[in-house]
Amino acid sequence: ASADDITLPENICGELDEQIYSLADFEKGETYTLVKGYTLAYVKIVAGEYEVLETYLVKGGDSLPGFAGSTDRTGYTFVGWKDAWNNTPAPTTMPERDLDLVGEWKVNEYTITFETNGGTAVEAITANYGANVTAPADPKKTGYIFAGWVTKADDGTEAAYAIPETMPAKNVTVYAKWTEVVATTYTVTVENGSGSGEYVENATVSI
Repeated sequence: ASADDITLPENICGELDEQIYSLADFEKGETYTLVKGYTLAYVKIVAGEYEVLETYLVKGGDSLPGFAGSTDRTGYTFVGWKDAWNNTPAPTTMPERDLDLVGEWKVNEYTITFETNGGTAVEAITANYGANVTAPADPKKTGYIFAGWVTKADDGTEAAYAIPETMPAKNVTVYAKWTEVVATTYTVTVENGSGSGEYVENATVSI
């Protein structure tokens, strides 16, 4: 039969090199051993979106090629791969069928810790990455006005910090900034009696 009379099945591959072949790859008079190859796909599903990361052609019974890409994902820890067909851990060898392996990640938990520097205590916030965060009430400190939160670098450099609406992908410690209240002083002069002197606002004067 001529090449025009022959149709190869899909995903025919070499017995050793697992390369996909077409009729143009063969030489007249030579003998070839060909086997059926199956598609292995590494897949990520995020918010219902199915994304194919890598694909391979593998013979049934052969060891699975490892995932060559990165499993890093902000705010998550990689757990492993699962067979999408039966939701079981990934096999070590290729079954006699196409195989989709779905990545599984576990969301990380992070904490925002509040150091009030002598003010009233503020409870730390612990939540999963991306979870909603409610800013706490401002702390109080006698003689001071709360001036916001800051972070501190290793060299002591401070940077203003706004409590985020959702939990960031890291633990954070923030520090209260305070502005001292300077009392206004008034001079009181008492005629025909004692009590003259300087007094702060709202002080009681005995005459």
